Amino acid sequence: MGGTEDLYLDPHLGLAGIAGLRPTALASIDTSLVLDQAAARLGANVEVVQTMGMGSIRHFAPTRVANELAWNYETVARRYHVDPVRMYTLLTEDFMPRIRFVDMPPIPADVDQRLEAVALRDGTGADPDVAYLALLLSPSLVLSRDRDLRLTGFAPLTLEELNLVLAAGLSVEISDGALVATGFVANLGATGASSAVNAIAVRLQIPVWVVLIVALALVGFGTYWALSSPERREKVGRSLAPAAEEVAKLMERRAAGKALLQRSSIQLARPSFENRAIRALAAAREPLLVRELIDVLAETGPVPSDGSLRQYLTEHPSFVRKRAHRWQLGRQMTIIRRRESLVDRAQTASQCKRVLADRPPGVPAAPGSRQKVALTGSRVRLAD
Repeated sequence: MGGTEDLYLDPHLGLAGIAGLRPTALASIDTSLVLDQAAARLGANVEVVQTMGMGSIRHFAPTRVANELAWNYETVARRYHVDPVRMYTLLTEDFMPRIRFVDMPPIPADVDQRLEAVALRDGTGADPDVAYLALLLSPSLVLSRDRDLRLTGFAPLTLEELNLVLAAGLSVEISDGALVATGFVANLGATGASSAVNAIAVRLQIPVWVVLIVALALVGFGTYWALSSPERREKVGRSLAPAAEEVAKLMERRAAGKALLQRSSIQLARPSFENRAIRALAAAREPLLVRELIDVLAETGPVPSDGSLRQYLTEHPSFVRKRAHRWQLGRQMTIIRRRESLVDRAQTASQCKRVLADRPPGVPAAPGSRQKVALTGSRVRLAD
């Protein structure tokens, strides 16, 4: 990675993805988890583990989830007694940018019997799409607090088990964050050292290689001096031991968290080309060219020709063509309000109250007195 110009700065990837780490898991998430985590972040009494957004677990959701977020966030904010404006800000600036929203294809009749059970329980909501997206991403996680997805075997059965899975993901995110931070400091140190060497060489008007030889000699002498006696070796060992123990504990927690995530994943009974293509794009660090996608798909099985794959990507609703004929899975979306601002809504509501309070007893309210308040609401749009 040569510099910032080489980075594909996408909040969905998180720092782990930007640094080039592959995601530990892919997840399909539903409306209930996003809204409950947002409410908990704002102080609501909801027992749900938060996530860092490091990118170790990449989040995807059907487009219908984005619509449900827009329709329901104000109601959920009122139910949890948190500020709807702060909820809106948190969703649009923190949670939704980390999610790719996917236009879903029709659900086949025989792909998984559990999908039929979900559809019977929730025939009009987003749950069937959340479950089907997880199968297309599989092996993947379903992160949901919804009973229908939990009782049908897609999400962890109890909220306690869900929090264990979220905590496992958080442990992986923490370890990946430490790894990324360590790599950043090392890269910064190397860059700083290079600049210092060049500055010294220019200042003293001597070749750079002379400065390097002197620096290496000093480092070697310092190391020899630090380890030249038993007392000094013991002192160095005591100073490094705590750091080594913490690193070992961190890696143990990461391994345990990764193992739990794998055990909690669901699997498509018969992996298909659609499954392979969706996983390839979901795990990619940036949108891929068709030839790049062919190279990735060749690692897991047969691949179609360039033209056939291009046509397949064009006709499939889940794939989005980005800059320079590159392809990705899903897109970013956000919530926008209707034209009337919150101030206008408050003023309109106040005016309605005054009109209703001032009217004579027994006289009904005018037909349009509540019209503005009734028409306010939110909808979603593409963020890219």
